[in-house]
Amino acid sequence: MSADNNVQTVLNSIDVIFNKGQFDRIPEFYSPEFRTHQGGYGLMLWEPGWDGLHKHVAEIRKMWPDYHEEVELIFGAGELVTVRMNLTDTSLGDGALPHTDKSFKVKDMMICRVVDNRLVEQWGLTDNYSRLIQLGYINPVV
Repeated sequence: MSADNNVQTVLNSIDVIFNKGQFDRIPEFYSPEFRTHQGGYGLMLWEPGWDGLHKHVAEIRKMWPDYHEEVELIFGAGELVTVRMNLTDTSLGDGALPHTDKSFKVKDMMICRVVDNRLVEQWGLTDNYSRLIQLGYINPVV
């Protein structure tokens, strides 16, 4: 598939799965063998496959019911798609972290590998330090 098609697959997966929580559509965008290399650093685990993705996004949407990923920059080259985006929401539900009723807006970067119009791997890094400060769990170091 073309890089443009791969970019569209990633954009669609962000909108449908993460922003809208339409879990029944996971197989449309993700390979059954999907793996992420985006460590949770003890905050939120992310197991492989469709079930792991479903559990991960369900936990996000439980803690942050209006969770939204807004793409700022996206480009593709071959099988790889790189994304820079803002993650936003308000902490209203208890999950891996207890709710605080505070909002956050943080940066997230990811590189996705897309094969046959489905994500098979993802590498990413979220600014969880800023998220934890904004939600009131920790104080800034400096």
